[in-house]
Amino acid sequence: MSALSVVWRFCAAFALGALFYAGLQFTVTRLPETRHPILLTLASFWARTLAVLMAFLYMMRERWEYAILCLVGFTVGRAAVLKMFARTEAKPKCT
Repeated sequence: MSALSVVWRFCAAFALGALFYAGLQFTVTRLPETRHPILLTLASFWARTLAVLMAFLYMMRERWEYAILCLVGFTVGRAAVLKMFARTEAKPKCT
């Protein structure tokens, strides 16, 4: 397992986690204004889940070390998105 291999897998998993949870946030904010909330919810869930699973399967290459690395990167990406959205929601809104 080379250092470059570890770095690119971690960065890719981080990006996947960030995109997955940013997509979730986008979906949740669009639910009140859509005419078909169930369709939006299901389509978003399946698109995000299948994209992440396919990318994980590609990056793992049948090695459990890569699977753990992908999960760690995905979790760090989730934490980054949560922190980013917590910051934007904490700002007071002028009415």
